[in-house]
Amino acid sequence: MSKQLRRILDLLRSDALFSMLLVLYLALVAITRGEALRLESLVDVEALSLIYSVMLVSAMLEESGAFSYLAARAVKASRGSLTKLLLYLSLLSALSASAVMNDTAMFMYVPVAVVASRMTGTEMALLVAVIAISANIGSSLTPIGNPQNIIIWRHYHIGFTSFVAGMAPFVAAGLLLLSVYIVLAGTKAARGYPAPPPVRLEPRLLIPALISLVAIILLAETGHPYPGLLVAVAAALLTRPRVLLGIDYLLLASFALMFIDFHVLGELLAPVFSGLTGLGTVSTILVAAGLSQLVSNVPATILLLNHVRAWQPLAYGVNLGGVGLVTGSLANLIAIRLSGISVNRLHKYLLPYFAALLTLVALLTRY
Repeated sequence: MSKQLRRILDLLRSDALFSMLLVLYLALVAITRGEALRLESLVDVEALSLIYSVMLVSAMLEESGAFSYLAARAVKASRGSLTKLLLYLSLLSALSASAVMNDTAMFMYVPVAVVASRMTGTEMALLVAVIAISANIGSSLTPIGNPQNIIIWRHYHIGFTSFVAGMAPFVAAGLLLLSVYIVLAGTKAARGYPAPPPVRLEPRLLIPALISLVAIILLAETGHPYPGLLVAVAAALLTRPRVLLGIDYLLLASFALMFIDFHVLGELLAPVFSGLTGLGTVSTILVAAGLSQLVSNVPATILLLNHVRAWQPLAYGVNLGGVGLVTGSLANLIAIRLSGISVNRLHKYLLPYFAALLTLVALLTRY
């Protein structure tokens, strides 16, 4: 076996997510008789450029000490209380996700959770799960909070404020339940921990990174992600060029495969949902949340979009679906990748919350 082939096999073995997506893609190529090879219509290049831009800015922020600084501030403010620490991190993540999308919030706050875990000795999976849940729930509030909301917002032609008002009850229920969940988890694992050491920020990295992040968001919201990518690359080159070499390009390739695989799966499964037009509110929520566990919430949105008359149950269902299995949301996969924790450890905290929120939302919408 050649050295190059051995390296490729070792790389595939070391990255289960990429390997699974690649195997799925090859299977879809065979099933569709080559239709899955039309990459130009399947890969969302604009979305990939946005993800890459955010990865660059996130790496710059990490180099600047910003994540360590936020973690230290949250740890210090909690004064040895795990409950307070989890509440602070969840609030930061939820608020950020509503403005900069849940995927972006994961890039920003999962590193914070990792650092906070090391500082306090708290189980990393618990901290990361809180970040993942709060980012998915917080992003549900606004039309720009996540990709599925953008799709629903545009398809149903809903006003911005009307969308926020419609999603507010769902978000309120989700964050209230998360607060209860955090109190129970914090009490069970309560213990004191020492104050963190002082953290030094590097303004010459921090300021360009923050300016780049604002530029990326504004340009993306106006439909111009490529200039945002140029801003991010230029900022990295001018401040810390090695950041460009440290990006996880295999993760970026995984995102490309996700777009391809889920798009093709959506096309193959579309006929199955042709009879769902007459579903009621609770049934729509359950179907959307359940389908999200299988194909992720963005493809589930695309599948159900033309079969659901009311936007609100669909939005509730697909956003709720993001806090279940790790496959329910791309943000969960990002959390796994950035933190290095196992899927089972994350499911330990995600699945009980998912079951409780699904029950609560079903009851609230029924009565």
